[in-house]
Amino acid sequence: MDMRDRFNKAFAYLQGEQIIKGQKDLAEKLGATPGNISKALSGDKRALTNNLMKRFCEAFPGMFNLRWLILGEGNMLQAPVVAQEPIKSVEVGD
Repeated sequence: MDMRDRFNKAFAYLQGEQIIKGQKDLAEKLGATPGNISKALSGDKRALTNNLMKRFCEAFPGMFNLRWLILGEGNMLQAPVVAQEPIKSVEVGD
């Protein structure tokens, strides 16, 4: 899977989760033009850059794994941070 495929998969995920409706919504979130997003989704190397992937991750903080988007390493989504309950002190009876 190349960067274009990964970007398209992440885009489809956002649509499936109803976080964005389409390319125009994504463009607004990234401060890009809809045409630039269309080019990136098509795999145009001038539009599909590491910088765009960084902006994509910043637009959806804590959601996507930048290493996966750029290099294909790891999982698409960042592992959720599991809140741990504080350890309760236990009194030991005699």
